[in-house]
Amino acid sequence: MSYALERQAKWFLYGTAVALSLVFFMAFPGIAKADVNGDFKFTISAQSGGGVAASVAVSIACTGGAITGVGTTSATGTLFVTPPAGANCGDNEAYTAYALEKSGMVTLIALPGGTHETGELNAITSTMLYAVKVVVTDNEGTAIDPTTLDTITLDGVASARDLAAASLFGNTGSAITLLVRENGYVSASTTNPGLTSISPVSSTQTLITFASSTSVGTAIGATATSTVRGLVFSHIIKTQREGDSAPIAGATTVSAGGVTCNEESTNTGTYFCPVTVAGDGGTNDIEIGLDGYVTDYTGDTPDRDGDAAAAATTTVSSIDFTHRVNILNAVIGSASAGVVTINANHLAILEGILNVTVSGSLELKIASEVATTAVRIMDDSMLELIKVQ
Repeated sequence: MSYALERQAKWFLYGTAVALSLVFFMAFPGIAKADVNGDFKFTISAQSGGGVAASVAVSIACTGGAITGVGTTSATGTLFVTPPAGANCGDNEAYTAYALEKSGMVTLIALPGGTHETGELNAITSTMLYAVKVVVTDNEGTAIDPTTLDTITLDGVASARDLAAASLFGNTGSAITLLVRENGYVSASTTNPGLTSISPVSSTQTLITFASSTSVGTAIGATATSTVRGLVFSHIIKTQREGDSAPIAGATTVSAGGVTCNEESTNTGTYFCPVTVAGDGGTNDIEIGLDGYVTDYTGDTPDRDGDAAAAATTTVSSIDFTHRVNILNAVIGSASAGVVTINANHLAILEGILNVTVSGSLELKIASEVATTAVRIMDDSMLELIKVQ
């Protein structure tokens, strides 16, 4: 090989080595920086497994220092940084101030544990709360999975994260609206007008819980916890039996518009039904069944014009018993001697046949057919039932 070729080859190899060194340095910047003793490594995440929290402004101070901003977290939720001089974070210095700030999240000011060490990497891990948390239940207090709702938005923005029974929102603003809708229920802003004026704050999480039977009409501001009326069922069915119009509790079958209804928790004969807007407005589409009564199909569901309409209440009355006792013959005896006629004692012979196929109580009602008069059963009266063989 000639001298010229040999020198060219050496320059080529040398140039290649330099190029490789540059590529290696560019591809892995900051490796040494991440592990420098005395530096900070902040790792910030969002609550309830909400993932990393990027773009969080971090400030810190140690004994004798002033709280100083040190930077913002990266897309991975981390920040490696050398302590600024103003923070005065020397060896074994205690942390005296700490703040994490991000729009839509609650500012965190809780101090990290331990002291700052110059001989090691100081790893600090923190979790930030979202500005607003919403827990949704129906008006009976049964939790509703927010992922199944037709709509749940705050100021038109979807939740940042949904849990099994709660939605978390990273919203800011003044007098913004929480919209919760589910076909078969009344829109939440209809039953709780206060949900149209919510003003989250950075100092504390605004918690809105659907758990009350009372509507909230006032604006929701800096109050940490607000309990509003649970999501109201679209249809309410009230039941009444024949005769005394008493409510029928414990019905085994109640449906409206083809949808199964659930009895009110206090068992008062009132039933809640999540009938969709398209499924109501029918004729004889309410079914009520209970052993001892004739299954009733006489009720009609009103036609609601949308989920913002108030709940429709229907009373189904005169639900028939399965059996009725009719007196076939009654013979009134003569007046007793020595008693004025108007207060006469009478012997009543009631004759009839009662076919019984079920067990239970027998109730007899006695009344006068003459207006403004009454029938009184005196002491020592007797009722005799004779079994027909």
